[in-house]
Amino acid sequence: DHAAVEPSIVEIESLGGIPETFVAPRTDAEKDKGVLAKRGFKQAFGPCTGLRVSRDGLIATSPFVLNRKPRFLIVTLSDGRSFVAKALGRDESRALALLKIDAKGLPVARFCTQDELKVGRVAIAAGRGLGSERPAVSLGIVSGLGRISGRALQSSALISPMNYGGPLVSLDGSVLGLLVPLAIRGGMASVDVYDSGIGFAVPAPDLQVLIPRLSEPGVK
Repeated sequence: DHAAVEPSIVEIESLGGIPETFVAPRTDAEKDKGVLAKRGFKQAFGPCTGLRVSRDGLIATSPFVLNRKPRFLIVTLSDGRSFVAKALGRDESRALALLKIDAKGLPVARFCTQDELKVGRVAIAAGRGLGSERPAVSLGIVSGLGRISGRALQSSALISPMNYGGPLVSLDGSVLGLLVPLAIRGGMASVDVYDSGIGFAVPAPDLQVLIPRLSEPGVK
């Protein structure tokens, strides 16, 4: 039931500084380097996904969106409205981050319970990005529990950077976990595991414990 979770899935774009003047490339060599307004100007790092986890604007995502220390985080909701987000806490061991937007009364998807997490259960990885009206989805199963020293569940659904921070969803629309770029041997996932059929998510019951802690000032 996509309708149960789709409104809670958001797109996140990380942006660098706003240029004082726009300088178009004039030579072939400049074109190869891209368009830069001045030395040190940061360009966008591409879209990824987030999941609304409270009605007052808390959004769980992955630190992937924060890796280049963007000056601005733009969150676009399923209804097309966009907000500037503030980064709150982050948990590097689980590759989890929490953002906040100034919005009220937002729908929140149902999180599954620990008893509902079972190996073999159908799981759908969802992500929103690249301007698509509907989330992109990939079908798999829950292929393992208690992975990465007990911090994650494993899924066979194909996952790319655009999915990170998005939900892993059951057929009834319940959130099984939040997709994060963890690697089997620890640390962050690299390009060699994208779309490999080995992906990880922070289990929904763990999220419900972690979110209040990450919303506290100064938590990293």
